[in-house]
Amino acid sequence: MEGTLLGRVIPLKNDSGEDRTPDRFVMLKDGGTFDKPSGEGGDAIGILQKDLRYEDGKVGDGNMGDVQIDGIADVEISGAVTAKDYLIVAANTGVAKSIGALASLSLGAGGDSFVKVVGIALEDGDDGGKVACLLIPNLIVKA
Repeated sequence: MEGTLLGRVIPLKNDSGEDRTPDRFVMLKDGGTFDKPSGEGGDAIGILQKDLRYEDGKVGDGNMGDVQIDGIADVEISGAVTAKDYLIVAANTGVAKSIGALASLSLGAGGDSFVKVVGIALEDGDDGGKVACLLIPNLIVKA
């Protein structure tokens, strides 16, 4: 999806111990800073935006970065994604991956398997690419 994607953005300090790549999910830490997610299915507050002062757009460790917390944002994906797929954090790098569309999830009685959905894909995408994502950080659904 081309064009300007909009949503609320909050400034947070990078407290991850390393430079962080934009268009990936980050999690909120105590003290109002951000870090990389803990791993697959981990918490996320939003998507780190590019630091336009630098060609690679990375936010350096200890620097302030803009984190989009709602609306529509581009996110880097792992694996193929189809429009309307629910997305979860794929790894501690902050990339997202599909868990399928709502209709494909088993929401009936049974096991206690829950996932933290961080967004819904608004377009198809391929492994390593980016898709527009409707942000809904940490929506808990029974899978």
